[in-house]
Amino acid sequence: MKKKILFRADGNPEIGLGHLYRLFSLVEMLKDNFNFIFLTSENSALNIIPKNYQKKIIPKEITIDKEPDWINEEFDMYENLLIADGYQFNSSYQKRIKEKGFKLIYIDDLASEHMFADIIINHSPNISSENFSCELNTKLALGTKYALLRPTFLELLKKKNTLKKIDTAFVCFGGADPFNLTFKATKALLNMPQVKKINIFWEELIYTKKYTI
Repeated sequence: MKKKILFRADGNPEIGLGHLYRLFSLVEMLKDNFNFIFLTSENSALNIIPKNYQKKIIPKEITIDKEPDWINEEFDMYENLLIADGYQFNSSYQKRIKEKGFKLIYIDDLASEHMFADIIINHSPNISSENFSCELNTKLALGTKYALLRPTFLELLKKKNTLKKIDTAFVCFGGADPFNLTFKATKALLNMPQVKKINIFWEELIYTKKYTI
């Protein structure tokens, strides 16, 4: 029996949108070959999830501690594979999901806790298995060759020698920027004479600050 995929991530102004967009990339890679459901919290920025995605909203009263039980009640472990992306899916969460009988893939950034997932994906450069504590049967997919990029970027990678010069910059630090990196990066680019145009990602619903540079 071919499993369906449950893609699980959250995103909002407080935690940013990176986990959502990273799973969107994986959805685009797999959607032609698998049925899927996108799982996200009621507190997520639901308006950015593509309308053609089948999704299921996790009620706000379902805390992260209750979530493994909720998933087990809503989905059949034999029919569904869970792919999770987010810092809240810690060692305890992974262990409980596995105890429910689900196959689990976890997309990791920190390598900070013991991992119970079947597969760990971490596309940071220069990371190795020595950075991880995990179960003996956990498989590790490490390094930039596992980078989760949207199809647009993958198509650009196939093209060679298309850039004659670089005179335009795009500044984007996701859906949250608590350290004002957008401002700092733009200010630095203004001091580079070869940069003639700067495009800045700015989400009106998220950013309310105005800067004078």
